[in-house]
Amino acid sequence: MHTLRTWLGSWRGRRRLARLPFITTTSTANYYKVFTAPNPDIHAVIYNSDGDEVGTAIYAVSPLDDRVYVFAITIAEHFRRRGYATALLRYLANTYKQPITAVHALFDARPFWHASCRLAGAGLVITPPLSANAMESEAVRWEHLKPVAKRLERIITHRLCVQHEPWAVAVGRGFDV
Repeated sequence: MHTLRTWLGSWRGRRRLARLPFITTTSTANYYKVFTAPNPDIHAVIYNSDGDEVGTAIYAVSPLDDRVYVFAITIAEHFRRRGYATALLRYLANTYKQPITAVHALFDARPFWHASCRLAGAGLVITPPLSANAMESEAVRWEHLKPVAKRLERIITHRLCVQHEPWAVAVGRGFDV
């Protein structure tokens, strides 16, 4: 019976993922003073197949490259309940090949994250949401990368204050020269 339930859940999940709308994204990176430094926060704009902007998201890859943290997904009200947020999760899973973890999921979003966790059998690995307190313990895992993050912060500050680069340019390219 358990095997049948597992198979049925996996089948439903694959079916749900197959029916998701097509999306594209444009994104900008912010490397300056972010929680996941030296990895950037990514600010993405989500578009549907007609090119309409349906929402935005903020996410980041863990400095250890072992998960994707989703800080926010906002879908425009008239596009909600059509699968765009789940389509974004599928996009992140396909792009980064890492488990996805919500950070501080607000009460209104808990049903969405709970339903998304059930898609593991279909290949979308969503871990339970983390609270702000739990993120502090997550940061301990990459404490050894703090000197790298501080060096990156100094480089970006130099770009902003000495080289007078525009904000988006200075914070958007990390260690790249």
